[in-house]
Amino acid sequence: MKAHERYRLTCEDLNHEGLGVCKIDRFPIFVPGLLPSEEGIVEIEELKRNYGYGRVVKHLKSSPSRVEPICPVFGECGGCQLMHMDYSAQLAFKKKMAEETFKRLGHLDIRVQEVIGMDYPYHFRNKVQVPFRTETGEIRAGFFKRNTHEIVPLEECFIQPEAATEVVKTVKNLLDEYELSAYDEEAHRGWLRHLLIRKTVSGEYMVVFITKEKEFPQEDLIVKTLISRFPKVKSVLQNINPEKGNVILGEESRVLHGSRYLIDELCGLRFRISEKSFFQTNHVQTEKMYKKILEFASPSAEDVILDGYSGVGTISLLLAGKARKVYGIE
Repeated sequence: MKAHERYRLTCEDLNHEGLGVCKIDRFPIFVPGLLPSEEGIVEIEELKRNYGYGRVVKHLKSSPSRVEPICPVFGECGGCQLMHMDYSAQLAFKKKMAEETFKRLGHLDIRVQEVIGMDYPYHFRNKVQVPFRTETGEIRAGFFKRNTHEIVPLEECFIQPEAATEVVKTVKNLLDEYELSAYDEEAHRGWLRHLLIRKTVSGEYMVVFITKEKEFPQEDLIVKTLISRFPKVKSVLQNINPEKGNVILGEESRVLHGSRYLIDELCGLRFRISEKSFFQTNHVQTEKMYKKILEFASPSAEDVILDGYSGVGTISLLLAGKARKVYGIE
């Protein structure tokens, strides 16, 4: 077997990244875009010691679970892996992955209950981090292609709020208008590295400019334009990250407009959220999950509960309303 050779393969399964698993004499080949039971002509792209990667040259047989992806750049953008799969099949795949993980890592034969899905599984993320880069002399804002740092320009995204996409496009246009630079990763220069956007359940937004340098050219004009076009933006911050590497946020932040924090609500509790806070990114599903936790745990007034890896303490606080005492450890 050599790179660039082509084989007729049948997809047997999906791996944890959503890649199709095919085999040539029991040697696994991971293929983006193939679903279980599908057949295709696959070209070998890369070979490792114990596995390889391929790409579909021609589809020969389609799965009943295959659907037309709603996103026009699915398969090019690395943000989503399963949009070509019917949503009910996606939920079944996640259930199967949970069961296999328990068995592989914990040696536990556990039957996982059916996954509770969303009524409308789009535009749900309450936090997005969009890289800005200078590529071939142009500023690009979007998400990385799979396994690269090459940007797919953002025109429309079906997992983040529509207003967040419009904010990103507006900021990109402002950089062009005022001739400001975006980050060049190889040269480690350029001004804007990422735009971080948070949204609360009440529809208020925080926008964070993550820059390489503390200087903010045209600060007043950019901030005024942003808040006039998007009145729901209640907080604008600058975060400075002068370091090389993939860590997005730096240590220093400053407020450019409005509040230092957003106030979000979850299961009747209010939380103060900063640009660095860990908070579940899907509000609808989080409320469903936390209600299930309360149902399964069924805490009594005499219980003392230990909540490991508690984050900002959402689960701890929910349990504290029912139990005698809760310890959250982060």
